[in-house]
Amino acid sequence: MRARTGSIYVRKSDRTIFARITWVDEDTGKLRQKHKKADNKNHARELIKEMIREGDDHGFESLDHNRMTFANLADYYEKNYLTEAEIVEGRKVSGLRSLNSPKIFLNVFREHFGRKLLRSIGYSDLSNFRKKRRNTPLLHRKDDDGAPRTRKIASVNREMAYLRRMFFIAQREGWILRNPFVTGDSLISIADEQKRERIISREEELLLLAACDAPKRKLKHLRAIIICALETGMRQGEIFKLCWSDVNFEEGVIRIRSEHTKTFHTRDVPITTRLRIELERLWKKDESEYLQNGEVDEKTGDEKTIFHVKTVQRSFDVVRRKVGIGDLRFHDLRHTAATRLIAQNRPLAEVGRILGHSNVSTTYRYVNADSNTVKRAGEAFDAFHREQDELAQARVDTATESQVAESETIN
Repeated sequence: MRARTGSIYVRKSDRTIFARITWVDEDTGKLRQKHKKADNKNHARELIKEMIREGDDHGFESLDHNRMTFANLADYYEKNYLTEAEIVEGRKVSGLRSLNSPKIFLNVFREHFGRKLLRSIGYSDLSNFRKKRRNTPLLHRKDDDGAPRTRKIASVNREMAYLRRMFFIAQREGWILRNPFVTGDSLISIADEQKRERIISREEELLLLAACDAPKRKLKHLRAIIICALETGMRQGEIFKLCWSDVNFEEGVIRIRSEHTKTFHTRDVPITTRLRIELERLWKKDESEYLQNGEVDEKTGDEKTIFHVKTVQRSFDVVRRKVGIGDLRFHDLRHTAATRLIAQNRPLAEVGRILGHSNVSTTYRYVNADSNTVKRAGEAFDAFHREQDELAQARVDTATESQVAESETIN
C-alpha cells in the first residue's frame, strides 16, 4: 500500500462524517490512523488534504498534537522551565533567578486560555488577551485619589514576552506548526513604554532623610538603606541581601555576590563617607551579637544580613508621602545615582559597571535629565552661539579690512 492514504467514512449510529488518513509509522512499521470530524463530504476532502500536507511537511507524528491544550503547555513549562537557578562558578547555567513573577504570569495565562486547543489560538486571541490585561485595574494598587491603578504597558509587555516564549517552546516541540505571535504586527512594543524620568533632588533627599530621623519613627535602617541606594546605585534586592562579610571598611568597598545580582556577575561598589557613617553605626549595634552568636541565623541557616529586612515598601511609602513626594519610587534612587555619576563626568561605561549593567544602552536609559541638566544644556548652546558669533564677526572684520585695503591701493 502507499505510504499514506485518505478516505471518508460515515459512522452508522449517527451518520457523522469523518475524514481519515492512514500511514505506516517509519519507526515501528505499524499502520497508523488519524481522523477528524467533518461538516460534509467536501469538508472531509479538504481535511484529508490538510492532514496529508501537514504529515508531508512536518512528519505524521505532528498530527498526534492536534489535541494539545494550553493547559498541557502550561504544565510542561512549569515542570521544565520554572526551576530554581543553578549557579556554577558564579554563573547561571539553568533555571530562573526569581520564580515569583513567572508563576503569577502562568496562573494568569491558565485562567485566560484554560483548556483551549493550542492550535486554535491565533493572533487575534493574543491581541485580545493583551487588551484585556491592559484594561484590568490593579485592585491592590491605587493612585493618590484612591482609584485603582491601571496596568502599565511595560508590565503587559513582560507578560506577553513570557507568553511568546511559551509558544516558541510549543513550536519547537512540534505541538504547533507556527507561533501565532509572528503572524501579525508585533504584540510587544518597547517603544510604547513610558520611560521613567523621576529622580530625587537634593532638597527632596534631605526632607526624606529628615523624615526617617523623626522621633516618632526612628527609621534608622530606612535612612541607611536610602543612603546606600543613592551612594551605590544598588538594586533593592541587592541591598537587602548584603551581609557584613560583603563589606570591606579598610578598602572602602562593598562586594555584591553574583547570586544576589540580576545578571549573576559579582561587582564592587564604593563605600562613600556618608555611607561609611551609616554602616559603622549599624555595625556597632550588631558587632557583639555577630561575634557572640556567629554570622549564621540559627532559624533559617542563612548568613545574617546587615539591614534585617526583606522589604521597606510600607515604611518608604510613609515617609515619602509625609514629605510630599508621593510619586517617588525606591527604584528612582538607583536612577538618581546614575544621573549624579554622569553629572560628575564619569564615563557611561564606568557608570554601567557600577550599576551592574551588561549593556551600555541599558545604562543610558537610567540617566535622566533634571533641571540642572537642562540648565547646563542651555548654557552649552549659549556658549556655542557666542563662540560661533565671535568667529563669524572675526571673518566679517577680516573681509572688511581686506576690502578697505584693496580700495586704498586702487586709489
